[in-house]
Amino acid sequence: QIASGVHFRYLWPVSFDDFCQTQPLARVACMFGALAFMRNAPGLLVKVFPGSTVKKLSGLICQLLPLFFFYVGAYFAGVDLDTLTDLHWTYPKQGSGSPLALWTSYDVREADWSLVMSTVPSMGLIVMMSVLCTMTGVLGIAGKFPEGPRGDPDPTATIDYDRELLTVGWVDLILGLSGGIITFHRLGSTVQLRMDGGTHRAAVLTCSVFCGGLFLSGVPIGHVIPTWFLGGLFMNSSISLMQDALLSYR
Repeated sequence: QIASGVHFRYLWPVSFDDFCQTQPLARVACMFGALAFMRNAPGLLVKVFPGSTVKKLSGLICQLLPLFFFYVGAYFAGVDLDTLTDLHWTYPKQGSGSPLALWTSYDVREADWSLVMSTVPSMGLIVMMSVLCTMTGVLGIAGKFPEGPRGDPDPTATIDYDRELLTVGWVDLILGLSGGIITFHRLGSTVQLRMDGGTHRAAVLTCSVFCGGLFLSGVPIGHVIPTWFLGGLFMNSSISLMQDALLSYR
C-alpha cells in the first residue's frame, strides 16, 4: 500500500484497476528490487571485501544504496522532485515549522473544546499501546542480546522496566508539547545499531542528537523519501522480525 499509493483492504487493493496501472506497479517493482538488494547485497559485499568494518557497515550501506541509485537515475533522466511528487513517487512537501509552532501558530481560544473532550476516552488506549510497545520492545531487545556489550561493567544487570516506562513517558510528554507524536522503544533500529557496532553510549547519543536535530529543524524530510523505499524498509524489518520469531526455538 505504501509503495503503490493505492488503498488496501486488509491484504489486497480496494481497486485492482488502480493497482495494475503502470505507475503503481513500477513503484511496487522498485520496492521488491530494493528489498532483494537490502537482504542479499550485504553478504556479497562482505565476501568481496572481508573485514570487520565492512561487515558492520554493509547492512546500512546496502539500505541506502537503492535510494542513491534512484536519485542518480532521476537526475540523468531529467526528472525533478516536484515531478516525482506529482506522479506519487514521493510524498507531498509539507511546510517546515519549529517545535514551538504548535503554540505560536494557533490560539487556544479558537480550539473546539467539545471535539477535544470527545477524544479523551481514546487517549487511554493510546497510552496503553505505547506501554505495550515499550514493554515488547524491551523484551525483544533483551531476548536478542541477553548480555551487555563488551566493556559493559555489569553485562548481566536486570532491566529496570519502571525506569524504561518512566523515560518513555517523559519523552512522550515533551514531544506532545512540541508538536510531535508518541514514541517508544524501536526494536529494529536498536538491534541494527548494536549489530553495526554501536555498543558505546556515544553511539546512542549520536543517534539522539541526529534525530533530535531533524525534529528541531523542522526540515520536511518526508518529501525526499520515495514511497517504494519506505515500503522496502518496512518490509525488510518485518521479514527480519518474522524470521527471528519463527526461528526462536533454535
